[in-house]
Amino acid sequence: MEINPKLSHLYITLGRNYLILDKVDQAIAQFQSAVEVDPDSAEAFDYLGWGYFNNQDYKRAATYLEKAAEIDPERASAYGHLGIAYYVQRNYEAAIPNFRRGLALGLDSIEYYYMLGLAYAYLDRCEEAIPWLERALEIDPLALPAIQGMIDCDEEYVPPPLPTEQPQDEEE
Repeated sequence: MEINPKLSHLYITLGRNYLILDKVDQAIAQFQSAVEVDPDSAEAFDYLGWGYFNNQDYKRAATYLEKAAEIDPERASAYGHLGIAYYVQRNYEAAIPNFRRGLALGLDSIEYYYMLGLAYAYLDRCEEAIPWLERALEIDPLALPAIQGMIDCDEEYVPPPLPTEQPQDEEE
């Protein structure tokens, strides 16, 4: 960064390392520097928003994540992160289209599926919730949030049986 302080990805990389070390304030400072160096970087705004999310400043997180999605409407992670930011604020109406957009752009993580399903369920839209909860359960049949969503929607769900240990033959 001393050699070329105008490369935003260097600040982003350092910020990501700070997040891993749970040094959120330092991470945010690096992500802010990345935004200052490159104010047209959706990646920088995405990480800055995610930094604020990790600092539990969900409203500020949503502001920066919205900016990331505005700069790059194809950035799946910005929509997924934005969906989560709205979800934890219990703004399910705003979370739903962001989760759907992120998934349509290629996100494929169980959390996005069950959070989308739960957002629908919390709005008493179980008919729309069920397919997303079922998709989460295809990934992990024992995903407790998805199972709880199915129960909340009065859907019967029987998890697959747990594998049983087979007795091993004793060697003679």
